[in-house]
Amino acid sequence: MPLSRKKFKFGFTLIELLVVIAIIGVLSTMAIIALGNARTKARDTKRVADIKQISTALELYYADNNSYPTIITPGNSLVSPDGTKTYMGKIPSNPTPRNEGNCGTNDYAYSINSNNSFFSVSACLGSANSNINAGLASYSPNGLFSCGQSITDLDGYSYTTVQIGGQCWMGSNLRTKKYPNGNCINSNCPDASIADNTLGRSCYSNVEANCTSDGALYTWPVAMNNSTVAGAQGICPIGWHLPSDADYKILEMSLGMSQAEADATLARGTHSEGDKLKKLADCSGGTSCASSGYNGPLSGIRAYWDGATFYYRLGTAFIWTSTMVGGSAWYRSLDLGLNTVGRSYEPQGWSFAVRCLKD
Repeated sequence: MPLSRKKFKFGFTLIELLVVIAIIGVLSTMAIIALGNARTKARDTKRVADIKQISTALELYYADNNSYPTIITPGNSLVSPDGTKTYMGKIPSNPTPRNEGNCGTNDYAYSINSNNSFFSVSACLGSANSNINAGLASYSPNGLFSCGQSITDLDGYSYTTVQIGGQCWMGSNLRTKKYPNGNCINSNCPDASIADNTLGRSCYSNVEANCTSDGALYTWPVAMNNSTVAGAQGICPIGWHLPSDADYKILEMSLGMSQAEADATLARGTHSEGDKLKKLADCSGGTSCASSGYNGPLSGIRAYWDGATFYYRLGTAFIWTSTMVGGSAWYRSLDLGLNTVGRSYEPQGWSFAVRCLKD
């Protein structure tokens, strides 16, 4: 009688099971990442739509009232000053989570200029959205602006823009010859070949080419357009302002400074913030050189007693803030051979560089 054959059932080996589990884990992770990215893009799409919708309501408000509201509050309605007309039933809030990408946890930001003729409504996008860059985006009477686009001043000079932390900065120093109202800072908007201690704008050594490469040098009252309010527009393009001392602290802390270091004076910081803010050619060396995109040139200064005495170009940069200290004002400095940032104050008659920050 033939022997009966035993039937064996073969299962998966432990190695095969581990491989399958690993594949499932990878696919699950990819699906979760894809879903997260889709949700971020959906929130960013809503953010762009929201600030456009708010912008439309503000333009309708302006058409009726010849000014923009001094303040708007997400969650509240936008109504006429006498309360008889509603332009927006409920101002939308920035969807959560808000701290996506390089964004902070802020709601939509609204600001107007000093004569209430220009507004800006800003949001931060966590990812690129269509042809809009990740980072700061805003609507104004000029339309949509996305940080990373170039802007121009009244002279037609072009400036790159760069996102650093939650802020949008110009990527080069200002060199405009005009106030925001179109008037010349110096009589008849001459070039820089004139040495005159009454000039509010000058180029290093009275050579216009130095303004082209490094930006212009301005006295503080001119840089502020005779305002004394920290954060004022000054001579920056509309929708931008002269950064305050506090604005620079936000920048510095986003690059690695502690609060205590940011509050200190003279050379501050221990994480190469100065090198991160400089042009690559002026760095002390290392991987952090010029890493922020601020691209600060060592533009020097002009003395306040005449129009012909200049110091420190290619060695030091002095950059005004919009914050007063008595008859002086706070500034920041970058130095060749030092990787730190200087913070101090000087009399307002000195001519320093100006860098603008998006409202």
